[in-house]
Amino acid sequence: MEDLIAKGTITQEAADYLRVLVETGHNIFVSGGTSKVSGSEALDMLQALNSGHPVFQSC
Repeated sequence: MEDLIAKGTITQEAADYLRVLVETGHNIFVSGGTSKVSGSEALDMLQALNSGHPVFQSC
């Protein structure tokens, strides 16, 4: 998530909020291209949300 904050993709406040949502089991809808090529912001966001959270599920 820190990489996304550094790139200006997301603010620290938004990242903190998303962490709370993931940790409390809320559903999060992420829209955008998710090509397996690094640099896809949607894929980067999914990977950041998944980081350290084994309960995370992707549809």
